[in-house]
Amino acid sequence: DELQGSKKGIVEVADVLVVNKADGETQTLARQTASEYKKAMGLLRKPSGWWGGRQRSEEDEKDSTCEAPATPPVLLVSAKTGFGIPDLWNTIVNYQLYAHSSC
Repeated sequence: DELQGSKKGIVEVADVLVVNKADGETQTLARQTASEYKKAMGLLRKPSGWWGGRQRSEEDEKDSTCEAPATPPVLLVSAKTGFGIPDLWNTIVNYQLYAHSSC
């Protein structure tokens, strides 16, 4: 339906996907949701250097310190308990470094 199409479009442009509520009664559902998104992200084809919204040059491709993830990361977090928040923060920092570097 139309909502599913909108969701698909959002996922196609995402740089990171975060599934919240990985705690209590919703923990199992959150893990299943993250697993499904990881599978879906594996089907998407992102251009080389896509992370950070810019294309990489041939020089960048030779620099192994400028590695972008092959697909957008899918992170599982709990805002309530703090689970996964350090990983989310590290991903945000790495994204910023990549986006603003010469990579």
